[in-house]
Amino acid sequence: MKAKDAILNFSKGLFNTLNSSMQVYEGMSNSSKGTGREECLKALLEACLPNKYSVIAGDIIDTQGNNSGQIDGIAIYSSAPLLKVPMSDVSLVPAESAGAVFELKSSLDSQWSQVVEKYKKIEPISWKPINTFFVKPKDSPKKETLSFHVISFNGYKKSETLKEKLDELIALSKKERTISIMTLNPPSIVLATEEMKTHIGPGTPEGVIGQWLSYVASDLDSYFNPKPNMAKYFNMAFE
Repeated sequence: MKAKDAILNFSKGLFNTLNSSMQVYEGMSNSSKGTGREECLKALLEACLPNKYSVIAGDIIDTQGNNSGQIDGIAIYSSAPLLKVPMSDVSLVPAESAGAVFELKSSLDSQWSQVVEKYKKIEPISWKPINTFFVKPKDSPKKETLSFHVISFNGYKKSETLKEKLDELIALSKKERTISIMTLNPPSIVLATEEMKTHIGPGTPEGVIGQWLSYVASDLDSYFNPKPNMAKYFNMAFE
């Protein structure tokens, strides 16, 4: 088997695994469905992304007082500082420790308003790139916005509709950031890079998952190991 065929088969297998794993939870309660699908996504990402990344659940906060609310998946460096809730898998994540947000939905058609509301909460989250706040190596550029990725079990029949939804999120953006929307049924992806150039991905399962994982990985690699000033967070709380 040629290398190209091996990669294509691998990508198609990943897509089918994620799709079937999410389908298993159809018919369950919203709570069970949400928890199960979050675990599926976490397992997929951690299996395909470099070991230096972890995917956790929790709230992202910044020193300006913003709070994202509950996030299905937050990509962080495995060694990033957190405020972890004891005896729980949930954490308060300083903005400097977060690289990307993953929002998981069953159906974009019925849950799009929830996606928009979540985006509005993460959009203002920011941090100040000054040396007293965290170390910023000269040779390691640090983006100052959170990437936002939406994954939905069910999408739209027309890819143009998906692009319209992406444009809606771009219109809400005050800063440039990477945004993607991937649907499993039908297989489709749209995304915008930090330069806000919209791309429509292929409609094959292997093409969709392969391109999406490629963009997620390259986007995360634009980050360096962050060092938030944790004292600043506690000082903010008690000022």
